[in-house]
Amino acid sequence: MKRRSIGLVVICLVATFFAITASVPNVSGAELKIGVLTPLTGYVAYFGQLQEAALKVAQKDFAKLGPSGGFDLKFIIYDTGSKPQDAILMAQKLMHSDNVLSILGPYLSTECEQVFPIVNRDKVPIITASSAKAGLTAANRPWTFRNVMTSDKINEPAFRAWVKQKNIKTVAILTDIKSKVSETYGKEVAPMFLKKYGVRIVEDIDFVTEDVDFSAQITRVKRANPDGIVLAGEYSMAANIAREARKQGLKQPFITDVPTIGTADYIKLGGDSVEGTFGPSDFWANSPDPKIQTFVKKFKAELGQDKTPSNTTAAMYDTAFITRYLVGKVGISGKASDLQKDREKIRDGWASLKDYPGELQGKTTIDKNGDALKDFYMLTVKGGQWVKAAE
Repeated sequence: MKRRSIGLVVICLVATFFAITASVPNVSGAELKIGVLTPLTGYVAYFGQLQEAALKVAQKDFAKLGPSGGFDLKFIIYDTGSKPQDAILMAQKLMHSDNVLSILGPYLSTECEQVFPIVNRDKVPIITASSAKAGLTAANRPWTFRNVMTSDKINEPAFRAWVKQKNIKTVAILTDIKSKVSETYGKEVAPMFLKKYGVRIVEDIDFVTEDVDFSAQITRVKRANPDGIVLAGEYSMAANIAREARKQGLKQPFITDVPTIGTADYIKLGGDSVEGTFGPSDFWANSPDPKIQTFVKKFKAELGQDKTPSNTTAAMYDTAFITRYLVGKVGISGKASDLQKDREKIRDGWASLKDYPGELQGKTTIDKNGDALKDFYMLTVKGGQWVKAAE
């Protein structure tokens, strides 16, 4: 009788255990799918490939840290081809076929202009780690976010310092009108702050991304003889313009925007011609901060020793880490039936993010418009590298 009673107790305990565990999902180490839209081909493929490498580094770092809230993050990366129409198709696939929790990207402001309204309508949190055109998130609340500083917020201190330090009274602006971020900088942001600080624009010159010969544009600049030159173009075009300017004997100082500032390839292409270039960035790869140097070392091991992370590389890495942090904080279910509720939790987590101690970009807060507020640097090219500039 005694042995029979013990056996019944054991059977009851086992049955109770299975009844309890059957009602609780086994989420330890389960995968959560995070979508990624970035240009791996097309005219800004260089920056998309840097972001992809940053995510690979993040994935390895996550593996060492273990699950967050019981979950591992799985990145599903799609190439937008640097084209808005492809970004739309890939976003729809991520939302409705892959059933991702959230989307990181896309890269370009032209892509975000098309993708954000669709994703906002379908109620999936989306966070770009690169698009800097002001107003994009504000126009698509409450599901869209940006983990970079908008062009207007980060550039005003740069223009103020440059105008004062270089005694700038007149400028020529050269703008890539095919690139939305460059066009916004050259046609809206730069003129706004130049006017504010009493600077007159004596030449406003357009070019397009495919241009390789800038001799005619620089001849016009030379004739106008401004005090300074604003380079509103991606790093390769900006470097080629700088080289042509120096070739024609111009010695005026350059100022440029975030996509070029801090990019090592701008210096590689421009050489001595880009010395003294000035501008802002929310990431500095040459920073002596041990965390940044550790990341740079891992990044180079992933992509190649000749590659250097840009600000949007660091922003993607930090965006991945913030996503992981929020997954652990907001109480994700992970059940297919709770997907929309989980998306809402992640959305609310991004909306309430305040003073998050970023891995590479310092404290990050999301404002009421869904835009990031971060610390940033003033950088200049000196001795063939980016260094901190006097503010």
